[in-house]
Amino acid sequence: MVTGSGRELIERYVQAESDRDWDLLKAMRHADWVEAWPQSGEKIVGNDNWRQVHENFPAFPEFHFGRVEGADPTYVMSPAFTLVRLSGVGDAWVVEGVNHYADGSTYHVVKLVELRDGKVHAETTYFSPQSDPPEWRAKWVEHLEAADRDHG
Repeated sequence: MVTGSGRELIERYVQAESDRDWDLLKAMRHADWVEAWPQSGEKIVGNDNWRQVHENFPAFPEFHFGRVEGADPTYVMSPAFTLVRLSGVGDAWVVEGVNHYADGSTYHVVKLVELRDGKVHAETTYFSPQSDPPEWRAKWVEHLEAADRDHG
């Protein structure tokens, strides 16, 4: 079991992923850990499969972690990743961010994290490429400023 609050565990977990600290990630994961990727219809079962996916991921971005707290958060930037928001309580947490890949593409990421027995038990990660809005709904929406779009 990893000690500390759920928030501290998630902060350490995101940092371990940022550092690509495979052994620490494995230690922080429950024995029956899984990660679902609903948009592609995939589920990674077990830490060893996750590690292989990420070690073999073409042009995987470097993650950088920063602390985001309070009613007026400060956004943390890096060339590859912006942590937008970390929120939750108890055993249910949400990590929101923006990935910037080497090919110039930008993806918005939301990760739902479930804890069990003081470890990360399950994750559901949604990622979607940034896109232009369709014209048909233009009269009913406002456009986000570029800074807001890139940082949540």
